[in-house]
Amino acid sequence: MSEVPTLQDELDRKAIETAQMIQHQYKTGQMTKAMYDAAVLSLWWVTAGLIDNDVSAAVSAMSAEASPEQWTYCPMVKGADLVVLSFSTKGQFRFMRGGRSESKDFADGKEDVVSPSLAARKHFGTVFNLLTDKGFAKA
Repeated sequence: MSEVPTLQDELDRKAIETAQMIQHQYKTGQMTKAMYDAAVLSLWWVTAGLIDNDVSAAVSAMSAEASPEQWTYCPMVKGADLVVLSFSTKGQFRFMRGGRSESKDFADGKEDVVSPSLAARKHFGTVFNLLTDKGFAKA
């Protein structure tokens, strides 16, 4: 009797198959560069955080090649105090407050992470939660 695959196994398999199909269609001329970029970025946004770290790293690498660095910004306020958090698809995190900016680069090799972009996004979530606990709200 064969073992029934888990939901995780199925998500990983579908992500790998989809990535291979996207690459094949682009390499064989069935897909334009713009279509390839859109397909890869869609695959990344849909699967980020849901698939195995190794599979996610491969999808993130495809995503990094497919497009220029993209940033997600989140302004937060507490009274007159403004903080802006951001993270990039290339694995960078930034904290900006009162003209001061601090950043952390998860792609520089100093951190032991499988996917720099996922690490930056996770760090963003951690800092967001800390600020929320201190009374900041999303603007």
